[in-house]
Amino acid sequence: DGTTLMFAPVGVTVLAPLVFANPGFDTLKDFAPIAQVATFRYAWAVAPNHPARNVAEYVAWAKAHPAQSTYGTLGGGTVPHFFGVMIGRETGIEMLHVPYKGSSPMASDLMGGQIASGVEALANLIELHRAGRVRILAVSGADRAPGAPNLPTFREQGLPSVEALGWIAMFAPAGTPPATIRLLNEAINRSLRAPAMRERLVAMGGEATGTTPEELAAIIAADTARWRPVIKASGFTAD
Repeated sequence: DGTTLMFAPVGVTVLAPLVFANPGFDTLKDFAPIAQVATFRYAWAVAPNHPARNVAEYVAWAKAHPAQSTYGTLGGGTVPHFFGVMIGRETGIEMLHVPYKGSSPMASDLMGGQIASGVEALANLIELHRAGRVRILAVSGADRAPGAPNLPTFREQGLPSVEALGWIAMFAPAGTPPATIRLLNEAINRSLRAPAMRERLVAMGGEATGTTPEELAAIIAADTARWRPVIKASGFTAD
């Protein structure tokens, strides 16, 4: 009836059905899309003493040192994990995945040089980059991130096909009356147009979006098509 809602990220709604043989739900059959709320970027970074200062230099280094070309993430089956697979596929380099139990231990080993690179949400790496404790090589997104305009994108560095955005969206149970979905969608989009809300999301590393229910369903379908071949290529299953 619209009084119980789900606030869920792409990892639950898109990735889980692709990595679990039986996740226990079908996103577009069991839930009614209401609106996407925000997106967030991912960054690829190296240790401060790594010789690479951009994507091309890392690719050249990785081809010369394939056994040392590693990337850490907060864990297997996550967007950063599969984004690293995508980076490796599109650049033609070997990238050994090193999964951690969370962002903090990964960042610690990245700063210490125990891993060659790391893939993580931009919000979790930007302050380390500013402090000189890691060096971000590239950021996902079609344009530069509002909170980090000095950092180049993969697209700018000649890799438009290397693309990943995290996002969070609101859902209701399937069968919720369309009029209720409409009211909720209007309320969410109205709040996302408020400058204070948009500024708050940028401060948290996100970017306000706001969509129709139909646009959110299309985003889920497009992301499913984007990630399915990458996940298949990785050989990863969560079962």
